[in-house]
Amino acid sequence: MVFRAGAPLSILFIACVAPVAAQDAAVGAFGMGWGRGTITCTMCPANGTYDGVTLRLNIGKTVNPRLRALFDYDVWSHPGTSGGGISGSDWERDTENFMASVEYFPRTVRHGFFLEGGLGLTVAKAWVSDTAGLRRHGWGVKVGVGYDLFPGRSVSVTPGLAFSYGSVGRIYYPLGTRNLWAAGWKHEVVSAGLDVAFHKQRKAK
Repeated sequence: MVFRAGAPLSILFIACVAPVAAQDAAVGAFGMGWGRGTITCTMCPANGTYDGVTLRLNIGKTVNPRLRALFDYDVWSHPGTSGGGISGSDWERDTENFMASVEYFPRTVRHGFFLEGGLGLTVAKAWVSDTAGLRRHGWGVKVGVGYDLFPGRSVSVTPGLAFSYGSVGRIYYPLGTRNLWAAGWKHEVVSAGLDVAFHKQRKAK
């Protein structure tokens, strides 16, 4: 009898990607990842391209066999340096998105690959440790792809890629004043992450 070391991994992978018959009544997920953000604006030291970490939380439900609707919250954060000044490298830069999103499954929900799109509120934030920060909101959009893997009937693991874009226009600094600090602020984030989701299944009729 020949035992191959890869056999257990193959069995686990097949179990994860095999179709799951149950449909979701509700789903909640959280995830983390890495993202590269690009900020463009005029009259400001915060523009440029930066690496950062991402965090994502969402809740939703299945609305038909191929579509899942979600409320999605995600953050991208780039820490500044420890210099404590107001140069471009000292600013910590964050973006937040509050999105109404949908996930479309070409086969059916819980069957692997899906496309995602969302629209909603985006927030730009930046600050240094020794002074007031700035914050402004506008509109944002997001698109992405992912693949649901099911190690269990009620738990899934989802690697994914996403692109988000936000435009907030003018930003005033310090926070709460009318001193124009930046104009035409736009941010883009390309990210890769891993989500863990918990599924509440529909009761059989």
